[in-house]
Amino acid sequence: MIQIKIYNKAFSALTAFNQGEIGALSYKHSLTDIGSCDFILDINNVKVTSANLQNYNKIEIYNGSVIEWVGYIVKKDISLNKVTVRCKSLIGLLKKRLVGDAYTISGGAGAGIQSMLATLNASEDTDIVTAVNLTFGNQDALTVLKKVSDVTVGQYIVDIDRKLYFKSVIGDDLSASVSFIYNVVNPELANILAFNVSDDGDDIFTKAYGKSDTLSSTKTNATLKTKYGTLETYKNFRVANVQADLDALTDNEIADALYSPQLDLSPDVVDNFYVGDIVNIEINNKLVSISGNYQIVEKSIKIVNGQKMITIKINSKTIGVVNKIRDIESRVALLETKL
Repeated sequence: MIQIKIYNKAFSALTAFNQGEIGALSYKHSLTDIGSCDFILDINNVKVTSANLQNYNKIEIYNGSVIEWVGYIVKKDISLNKVTVRCKSLIGLLKKRLVGDAYTISGGAGAGIQSMLATLNASEDTDIVTAVNLTFGNQDALTVLKKVSDVTVGQYIVDIDRKLYFKSVIGDDLSASVSFIYNVVNPELANILAFNVSDDGDDIFTKAYGKSDTLSSTKTNATLKTKYGTLETYKNFRVANVQADLDALTDNEIADALYSPQLDLSPDVVDNFYVGDIVNIEINNKLVSISGNYQIVEKSIKIVNGQKMITIKINSKTIGVVNKIRDIESRVALLETKL
């Protein structure tokens, strides 16, 4: 049974809404990004009060005894007899917390993030990645986290246990046991209902220029330049104190097309995977052929008539994931993780 528990900003329990009281529930987990959740309540419900639905109250979504999503309320759309509650995942709070002027993270990335979160009175669980030397001036903590991630080629997420995990790779390798399949020759074996690839070339850059105070960096990807020509970008990072960090940040601005393979899964798929996990994907139809192991970077869930409908995105321009472009009949390009 689905249940949404409501807490105040200090995580003290206020009330709970049970499955029959909740409409149009959907929630999304995102790797290195802010997840979201929406649900509808009846205005006439005695538990629908200003105090219970106050912005920045915390929420937990339970499926039976299992916590499936954690976040906080950010917006309410109110009509005559309904209220739509909109929420963000817990990591979004870091966007509202600033580090001090000239705040420096130097040394181990994990230790630096742990120190930052201790300053912000946040919970943390980390895996040390590599060393950095970055200075920030009154920037929000999520921006700090993103810059450290860019330099160290790390990944991060706030899990349902409310702890921040910062690691070289988030998730487990489930590719031997979890497979999502569609083959036009044997559709009866499929556990994928629909498949979509968005081919977005607007963010393609083949050459990048970076600057930070007296430091400068120029990075070029010869392979992408041969394919697309010279497509340039410039950015003043300001936060990098050493050349190696500036080089890493500049190189990260170079990007191929942003491909976002999205899979709608069958309702009978067992929900035993999470954002960051690596799963096996086998898709074959007239225009698209995918066979390999991919990292899940987004997982969205909708509850429809009490049934869980799951959609995942795989390898969508994820830090640390190597892109391999496949040219096929329709010139659809997909991502394949090199493990």
